[in-house]
Amino acid sequence: MSEKKVLIIDDDQTFANVMKDGLESVGFKAAVAFDALQGVMQAHSARPDVILLDFSMPAGGGANAYERLRASTATGRIPVVFTTASAVDEVKSQIRAGPRTYFLKKPVSLNQVRSVLLQVLGLPLDPTNPTPAPREAPPPVPDGKPAAEAGRPAVPDPVVDAPSGRASITLPPLPAAAPAPAPAPAAAASAPAAVEAAAPPPLPDAPPLPSIPNFANRASSPQIEVASPSLRSVFVAPEPPPPAVPAPVAGAASPAPEPSSDAGRGHEFEVRVLYGDTDKMGVIYYANYLKYFEQGRVELMRSIGIRYRDLETERKIFLPVVETRCVYKAPARYDELLIVRTRLARLGQASVVFSYEIVNRDAGGRLVASGSTRHAVVDDSWSPIGIPDDLRRHLEPHVNR
Repeated sequence: MSEKKVLIIDDDQTFANVMKDGLESVGFKAAVAFDALQGVMQAHSARPDVILLDFSMPAGGGANAYERLRASTATGRIPVVFTTASAVDEVKSQIRAGPRTYFLKKPVSLNQVRSVLLQVLGLPLDPTNPTPAPREAPPPVPDGKPAAEAGRPAVPDPVVDAPSGRASITLPPLPAAAPAPAPAPAAAASAPAAVEAAAPPPLPDAPPLPSIPNFANRASSPQIEVASPSLRSVFVAPEPPPPAVPAPVAGAASPAPEPSSDAGRGHEFEVRVLYGDTDKMGVIYYANYLKYFEQGRVELMRSIGIRYRDLETERKIFLPVVETRCVYKAPARYDELLIVRTRLARLGQASVVFSYEIVNRDAGGRLVASGSTRHAVVDDSWSPIGIPDDLRRHLEPHVNR
């Protein structure tokens, strides 16, 4: 099988990275994106053969990414497989699905995802048979046995929704302790091909990419309530301090992380450059620096006691990116160790600015890139709001001055 390109857009970094490694181990070429903006940008630049799109990214990210993809002539005909823990009918009711749109119920295993991708792409399940699966009915199983009894997992045919002409694939999760299937007979090697409706009409040109809102990745941690009743479930305990530092007193203000001598107030973490983060020239693809920025600001907010996820779900406060800047100083390559330093640069009336520095630890601390992002503060109807007083009081001590 020639390497087919799969783009995974999912804010669950653990799921996305595990699925990426798994798909690459079975012959696909995979890339990941952790939010709607990054996913649409990568889809335009990499032109994948199929997209795995998480529907339940915060602030409607999955639905927004799908609309952007379908609105462009460059990406409008790429098959999109929604992965969702919600009911498939509920997802269908919230998007304008068309041909080449499929639905896969979470949780899913690597084998399930692989089987679905092979069906969507019209490829055989047996890698030794290079002939794509036919579009007609699948070959009969010997002795009239169902597929599950013939030594290969039973994969249901795609369901075609007649009124819209869209196809969908819904698979139940595999049992946790299911025994390995016996080798498949030659006559049953090919899985049924995915059903596709007629080609859609020509699509309009894509709107400018800078207008796509960014939704920061939301990492999860145990929720801890604090004394202030107006901030319950929003402010969380900071990361544990080093053993040499006494534990904070209950009810006391959350301490800022201990800065390094050259980092100032802020947060820093190390990240190893993955092979999938590099481009054909062997250096980090330029858009991936925005991913490091995003990870940096999420961890900075967490370290001072605030979780993005809780701001959105509990207080309906969102921080979409409205402006970003990145200056590239030097290349970084596969397996090098980077340090990402993030600072809270400025608080406006209804905006927040973060600044970033990325240095290459393996190159003696050489500066690789620097930049900033400016975020509007909006409510769930996307109307600008001022930074609430209690949130401002919590953030101000951590502004880098």
